[in-house]
Amino acid sequence: MGVFTDTLQVLASITKQARQAPTAIPTWQAGRAALTDYSYETLAREGYGRNEIFFACVEELASSAAEPRIVGLRRKKGQMEEFDEHPLLDLLNKPNPFMTGYEFIAAWIMYRAIAGNTYVRKERSAAGKTVELWLPRPDRMSVVPDAAKFIAAYVYQVGDVGYRLETNDVIHSKSRNPLNDYYGMPPGMACGAWVDIDCYMRDCVKSFFLNAGVPAGLLNVKRKLDETEKALIRNRWRTEFGGPGSWGNLLVMDNEAEAEYKPMGLPVGAAGLATPELNDIAESRITMPFGVPGILVGTRLGMQRSTYANYREARMSFWDETLLPLYKEIASSLNAYLVPEFADIDAVKFDMSDVQALKPDDEKVHAVAREDMKSGVITVEEARRETGRPAELPIGETLLLPFNIVLTPVGAEPPVPGPGEPAPV
Repeated sequence: MGVFTDTLQVLASITKQARQAPTAIPTWQAGRAALTDYSYETLAREGYGRNEIFFACVEELASSAAEPRIVGLRRKKGQMEEFDEHPLLDLLNKPNPFMTGYEFIAAWIMYRAIAGNTYVRKERSAAGKTVELWLPRPDRMSVVPDAAKFIAAYVYQVGDVGYRLETNDVIHSKSRNPLNDYYGMPPGMACGAWVDIDCYMRDCVKSFFLNAGVPAGLLNVKRKLDETEKALIRNRWRTEFGGPGSWGNLLVMDNEAEAEYKPMGLPVGAAGLATPELNDIAESRITMPFGVPGILVGTRLGMQRSTYANYREARMSFWDETLLPLYKEIASSLNAYLVPEFADIDAVKFDMSDVQALKPDDEKVHAVAREDMKSGVITVEEARRETGRPAELPIGETLLLPFNIVLTPVGAEPPVPGPGEPAPV
């Protein structure tokens, strides 16, 4: 929260006068940077940086940027035509000297998945044209509410220095948040407790392997020991049995004093530290807010039903229910806040034709085409096109057709069967 505290202090000098705020904005907040109600650093460091499920979900979302491509749309004769060459498309494919188009969209999705907010800063030329696009870290950006304009400006905070950015120089893409008018809600807020539980389980098991002695328990020596003797026994115990490298060592006790050993530690099996059921619950609860099926990120619960068919269905569902809406939102932000600055282009969209998960299964396509052709719903040429073949039949080659099927050109009278010949289908 130190960055945002500094932001408030900088804004006090940047903002000349706080305007009267409506009832939706507290009076003290108008004209000042509004704070988020979460810690981005915690989500990034403890979630993305320490929890493999959290990390895998974010990466599964972000790496999807490799498949769709951005195309331009131009209205012509009442219809939208697609095209691939335009200065805006060049900018989106190379937004700045240090990022490719893929890296740009992947980072956009990563920030949105971790923080619930993505900010795109427009770098302008001396003539005022947008020539570069940058993605500042979400925790360095803050919103300045305004009574009349809703948002007066943005503040980009680096250390103790805050830079005021005009609203037309920033694209703010955010997830839905029922509790905040200005910032999106990170998925990690919904599953944060389960991320903690998953990390606690891992840390507990790690601590067990690093610190637990085998055997581990209570050694009750039936005579009084002084502190020096107790320390010697403890040190010897840790030296000989502490850590995974010393597990399995043989315990030898002398007969100088009668002693009783009582195991105290938990076993690692199904009834001890390893808790598969709790682990499964944590995995499913963490992947749920991200909209990522567990089978795609290798969770234990997901892999239990891992088959090719299930994997394909999960990937199709992932694209249909999670990624397609996400890419539509990104395109919507670009169309609202960037496209109007460029001439001879009406919109941009993500072309999903190259997305492998959305392509129909070849066997199903062929089966449907064959049935439609046999029933007369489509022509032979249409069936050939739908199955990826040239529409024209090959001349001079041999076709194997059932004897009860007669090829009939469209518009021609069907042939009349001769005596004893079956009626054509």
